[in-house]
Amino acid sequence: MTLTTAQRGYGGVHQKERARWQPIVDAGQARCAQPVCLYPTRTIHPWQRWDLGHTTNRDAYIGPCHMRCNRTDGARRNRTHRHGHLPLW
Repeated sequence: MTLTTAQRGYGGVHQKERARWQPIVDAGQARCAQPVCLYPTRTIHPWQRWDLGHTTNRDAYIGPCHMRCNRTDGARRNRTHRHGHLPLW
């Protein structure tokens, strides 16, 4: 079964916040909000794919993040949660 955007936690509030950041990203003025950025510069260029990052408990947004940085962080946290420790990489 495929979950809707809202069921995955990306409903109206998330979409409004992302829309608020879109002009900043489009102007090349956004910086990756992930604590560990995987790019040489934190700048999110208008042509790069990006996510709206959130805190680990998902109760607040941290701002725009490179898609790769955000999803790598999420995967790491998921492994930590499933295995009870930080991965060794």
